[in-house]
Amino acid sequence: MPNSLYCLPFIIVSFFPPSQESFSQSRYGVALDSNMITTLSSKKGILYRGIDNYIQIAHFLQAQYDTILVVSNNGKVFYEKDNTLLVIPSRLGKIRLMLSGLNGNDTISLGYSYFSVQGVPEPRLTIDDIPINTHCIIPKKELMDCDSLGICYSQDIVGSEKWLKVTRFILGYSYGGFYVSHINTSNVFSKETKTILNQIGPDREIGILPIVEGEGELTKKLPVYKITIY
Repeated sequence: MPNSLYCLPFIIVSFFPPSQESFSQSRYGVALDSNMITTLSSKKGILYRGIDNYIQIAHFLQAQYDTILVVSNNGKVFYEKDNTLLVIPSRLGKIRLMLSGLNGNDTISLGYSYFSVQGVPEPRLTIDDIPINTHCIIPKKELMDCDSLGICYSQDIVGSEKWLKVTRFILGYSYGGFYVSHINTSNVFSKETKTILNQIGPDREIGILPIVEGEGELTKKLPVYKITIY
């Protein structure tokens, strides 16, 4: 895949070479210190394929270059503001970002940074912000004490808890040889839903199907979560 090249106009930076112990030389130049280019949208420094990832060039880099050039070998890079880059990787594995400084007609290689690229995890149902599996066992008291349902993708991706919102959910359970469904009209457990849960005995299985809304392509159908109460 051809490299993508984007100019970042009016970025005011300067480059302070790291010590001999903190960098390695390669055909791409010098490996940048980890504090020179950092991720803003991931707590673990990981980038995710197909979504907006924000990376920031260190503020302590002072005015030395008219422009910073950024070359990516995986996907696209755009300049946002305040020395911030928007990176959208197109494939899993790694991404290499190469930085160069321009002064007039002079181009100086500043170095490069590698980041791991992973796929966005499947969304998971949360009960009071605690993610659960599609099959799980929950104490009845904990279920009775809970307040609401939510959706999370990854605790590593900053802001991903807002991608999907539970608007209502369907509670299913067996009663008298029949399977009964009850609709909770919001993500918050209603008094009626709590009454039903309280009447269900131990070692019984219930099903929760969350109905969600999201922005654009993020809306998707989720599985039925089967929960055994004890």
